[in-house]
Amino acid sequence: MIKGVNFLKVQNEIQSMIGDIRRAKKMTQEELGHIVSLETKSISDIETNRRKASALTLIKILYALDIDIKKVLGIK
Repeated sequence: MIKGVNFLKVQNEIQSMIGDIRRAKKMTQEELGHIVSLETKSISDIETNRRKASALTLIKILYALDIDIKKVLGIK
């Protein structure tokens, strides 16, 4: 465990950012879902924190959005 990191809080923050990042990249929920093999509804639920994504799913989504997970987690 990384000292001082509240992973649930980080997960909520990441999931809340996904929609903004996806829209900034002009990508639809359907397109993102296709890339990471999830239904559009699942992407919506993740973005709005109605569903908790697994660590693997979050990594896939961040990779699909070309986001450096180290930066998201504040790791150098």
